[in-house]
Amino acid sequence: VTSASACAGYAGIPLTHREHNASVTFLTGHRAGADGLDSIDWARIASIPGTIAIYMGFYNLPVICRRLLENGMVPNTPVAVIEWGTLPRQKVCEGTLRNIAEHVRLKEMKPPCMIIIGDVVRLRSKLNWFEKLPLFGKRVLVTRTQNKAGLLSSGLRALGAAVTELPTIEIRPPRGWNDLDNAIHDLSETDWLVFTSAHGVEAFFGRLTGKHKKDARALGGLKVVCVGPETAKALKEYGIQPDLLPKDFETKAIPRALSKREGSLRGKKVMLVRTDIAPQELESALRRLGAVTRAVTGYRTASPRLDARVRRELLSAPPDYLTFTSASTANNFSRMLGGLAFKRMAAKAVVASIGPVTSRALGSLGVRVHCQAKEYHVPGLIQAIEAYARRKK
Repeated sequence: VTSASACAGYAGIPLTHREHNASVTFLTGHRAGADGLDSIDWARIASIPGTIAIYMGFYNLPVICRRLLENGMVPNTPVAVIEWGTLPRQKVCEGTLRNIAEHVRLKEMKPPCMIIIGDVVRLRSKLNWFEKLPLFGKRVLVTRTQNKAGLLSSGLRALGAAVTELPTIEIRPPRGWNDLDNAIHDLSETDWLVFTSAHGVEAFFGRLTGKHKKDARALGGLKVVCVGPETAKALKEYGIQPDLLPKDFETKAIPRALSKREGSLRGKKVMLVRTDIAPQELESALRRLGAVTRAVTGYRTASPRLDARVRRELLSAPPDYLTFTSASTANNFSRMLGGLAFKRMAAKAVVASIGPVTSRALGSLGVRVHCQAKEYHVPGLIQAIEAYARRKK
């Protein structure tokens, strides 16, 4: 998409419109200095009753306007100068051929810019959609793992945000495979298999299909329960439809849902495939209900090192929004940045949490949560951020 069309569209300016004009003329403005004027037929350009779109004309804007006026264009012809068009840092200055150069100077605009000249600029007041997005111009930090950040980042960008991805979690294999291999060997003796994250699903099936050369049929004699739609989606990619997906997308809902489903968990063998740092609350709750539990480490989570340059950039230009999708992302970000620096940054930002477990972790770090997802998944987090931003707009 050519930058003239894209920038104009994102500024709410159609290049052509049946009630205003039927043509558009494209020019480059970098040759509009004294030495380059002879290459442009300004009289002919000024006589065409349509839109003029000028590339690379920022520094020569006064000369361009003067040449068009000298060749008969009306002084109050609308002009828009679009800086960093289509990006969250987009800035638009409106004026006329008579005064646009002064308006641009007062607004302290800088290149790169597109210049749009013509009556269609008047339509911007009705069609300016991009700058009205709830997160337009806001810088948002996404702390998910690199391979899981896409859905959240794309959703925030669709709301106008400038997204920075800073993974605070690295997913690593367990230190040894014996526990998981033995668990896979004992699947026939298991009643329920529990997954609390997509990472657990990927770790389990990666080992099942890779090392053991088996597939979903190995789970034929048991039932599967998982937390949240993202984990359920990961299971479906391996041909497994979860038997139980609690309505509340948090681990503490699993014991209640299993107890309601089974009536009694006494003697039921429940296997949990989790991270090495998973809290014990879920396993303890299942045991209190009579289940025989077996927790298996499918993967490890680690906090990556924060490059000193990146840290300086974060502190010098802190984000407007901080997003956290798990307690681990909150704890690791605090560890990477430094607890005091994190609290100072969070005090000036909007902190968004995916759910109560994450919010409690943030609270324990001395950080106030401004918005929390009603449904504890990424789409719910995006909706919570959008609702908050619209209230504050």
